[in-house]
Amino acid sequence: MTKLIIAIDGGAGTGTSTVARGVAERLKLPHLNTGELYRGITFLVLQNGINPIDSAEILKLAKTIDFGFDDSNVVTVNGYDVRGKLHQEDINEQVAVVSSHEPVRDEILHLQRNFANEHGVVMEGRDITTRIFPETPYKFYFTCDPEERVRRVNAGGRAHETVASLLKRDAADAAKVVGTFKQADDATVIDTTNRTIDEVVSFIVELVKPN
Repeated sequence: MTKLIIAIDGGAGTGTSTVARGVAERLKLPHLNTGELYRGITFLVLQNGINPIDSAEILKLAKTIDFGFDDSNVVTVNGYDVRGKLHQEDINEQVAVVSSHEPVRDEILHLQRNFANEHGVVMEGRDITTRIFPETPYKFYFTCDPEERVRRVNAGGRAHETVASLLKRDAADAAKVVGTFKQADDATVIDTTNRTIDEVVSFIVELVKPN
């Protein structure tokens, strides 16, 4: 039996993570937070004193990595309890470097696909519809007005984003050689600017749920 795989791409503040969690809950599917996987590898890289630009050594580490999950969150990495540790400043500074190595991304790609093929999944990110699961018929690409995106990102004082910095980040993601951020040709585009979370969740669930 083919497992249900739902792929969602979109920039910061478009609602991808919140909607993905809601869809996963409604359809009783796992929600895999891909960013946490790369943060987990970065944690191990720093823990083992590996240079973040050393692709060969990081790949060796990635081949032995074992994640423990609680819902969509990574809670252990190779036996280390990483709860509350994956968003510390040292990891924030190095995760982009660690995740830029194509062989490392390929290794994580296999992990993501194996997980999805075994359990089914709702997964969101920047290249989920174009690189990780291009074959799934359930691909969604979120757009949103930049000012609304900034308002969401900065809600609660957790960040200090501007429209200029947000669009600059989008452009940088789109220019990446690996992990490129772009819209899949056959993705369903959803503008979340004036939609509630529940409206978007319900729209996706109605499209993908078995008859």
